[in-house]
Amino acid sequence: VPTAAPRPTAAALPTEVPAGIAQLYEAERLYAAGDGEGARRMVDALSPSEASLPPEARARLEELRQALDRQRGETLVRDLDRAIKGANLDLLRRTVTSLKETNADYVPPSKRLTEQMDLAGRVLDAAGAMTRAAKAGDQLAVVQRAGEVLALLPGARQAEDQRDKAAATIEQQADAGIRSGQYEQAVSRLAALRSAWPDRPGLTARIQRYQSDHDAEQRMSGILAQAEQSGVEKKPERGLELLAGVTPSAAWAAKVQATRAKLEAQLRELDQQPPKLELKPGFKLEFAKDKPVFIPLVIADDHGVKTITAWAKLEEDPNFQQLPVRHASGSDYSLEIGAAFHQN
Repeated sequence: VPTAAPRPTAAALPTEVPAGIAQLYEAERLYAAGDGEGARRMVDALSPSEASLPPEARARLEELRQALDRQRGETLVRDLDRAIKGANLDLLRRTVTSLKETNADYVPPSKRLTEQMDLAGRVLDAAGAMTRAAKAGDQLAVVQRAGEVLALLPGARQAEDQRDKAAATIEQQADAGIRSGQYEQAVSRLAALRSAWPDRPGLTARIQRYQSDHDAEQRMSGILAQAEQSGVEKKPERGLELLAGVTPSAAWAAKVQATRAKLEAQLRELDQQPPKLELKPGFKLEFAKDKPVFIPLVIADDHGVKTITAWAKLEEDPNFQQLPVRHASGSDYSLEIGAAFHQN
């Protein structure tokens, strides 16, 4: 365990002394009082006139200088420990620089100091790479390098702030990409961010939301394409059925409404005449006992016949019954009246 450097004692100041000697006495007094910084300033001020001091005074000055250097080394070792424990990058950077500039003879050696200097070197290398990435505008690299700093020095506030700022920028860029239709690039960018920072709050939910919105966009695009194709095939009713089942987002509402209006107009144009239903010419209505009767009908519509339903009732029966209608060919159909119904 290193011991504190012995403090030179301040000698009594003679009645009349040269200025340099007076400064030396003052430096010794400050050091003895615990004001190492004040004593160092006084020693530094003495350096230009050191050669003019008597040999004894020069020896005392050198002794004081060495004591201050040992004190400074001990302080720097404590500062290094404090910087690592407090995850303070600024203090760590200043302390490591000062330790490298300090004569090793005045730094108490220890295994702990060696380990801390090794850790500090790796932290500062990663922090330097983080700073360079930020200057280059490489936000993903900032997140990666900041993660390296935090893995070595958990709680380093500067690295946390840099990483959060860079991640937010990437997310904003992804949002802009989504708005401009660059879905693949945006999701790829966020996937890279998640790889660099798996625990980024809200990131997984953001990616899932993008994917859900993209799936909905794809479905909406497909439905609209089918509806528009129905119009091309002159089957607007099919397109209208497709659009009836969708609730478009704000981005799609205007296009859906325009497509629906176009199909409705097309349907009105195609279906201007009412359906035609009549007995086939030449048919004579005759009932054979206990036999069904097949009534030939001609049914047509200018937009085509989709379904036919027939209902009938006996005069004395208030209830209608559905009767089968079969398609023969073209506009020819056959209405079947069973014996149980006509009761003949």
